[in-house]
Amino acid sequence: MINSLANSIISNVVLSSKPCSKLLESDGISSKAFTLRSFDGRKLISLKDVRTLKNSVPRLGTAINIVKNLDEYLYIVCNYVPNINDSNFFKIRFQKIRVLIHLLFSRLSKILSEATNPNDLNEWIGESNSLLVETSDLVLEYRDSLRNEKNGQSTENFEQKVKLKRDYFSYFGMKEESMDVALYSIYGIVV
Repeated sequence: MINSLANSIISNVVLSSKPCSKLLESDGISSKAFTLRSFDGRKLISLKDVRTLKNSVPRLGTAINIVKNLDEYLYIVCNYVPNINDSNFFKIRFQKIRVLIHLLFSRLSKILSEATNPNDLNEWIGESNSLLVETSDLVLEYRDSLRNEKNGQSTENFEQKVKLKRDYFSYFGMKEESMDVALYSIYGIVV
């Protein structure tokens, strides 16, 4: 089962023909402010003075660095997707990563606005950093595949090839298989 936010992300990101853009307006590193927009253009997170906040929220700097890198990869992946054949396993994996990054950004917004459990930010950092590493590896793997003739077209073990290294969707109370089914139906993939 996919939650309503994931469905909204699929509708507004995966199925959208809007041009790719970065969501981070102010990165909190080269500027005092940190402003991150949602996929629908509204401000998701807006912090006026990150340097002061870092004193009361020690891991905030780590989270901001991860957001900056995820936003960069989100932009890169968004630009790759339209040029990949619908039956290519890279397209499914990239689309899952796009959905996950938006889900992570939304979760960070909730964590920072509610500030209920101090461990929530640490858990978010762990999940996000793992996805960041996997995304980086996947981008490199895709670039290498462009030099090869197969280029992700093999239907052999397709269901295994679309799987991420771990089920990040469980962090949001979902299962990766549910996202696979949704994406297969969008792209007309029968497995």
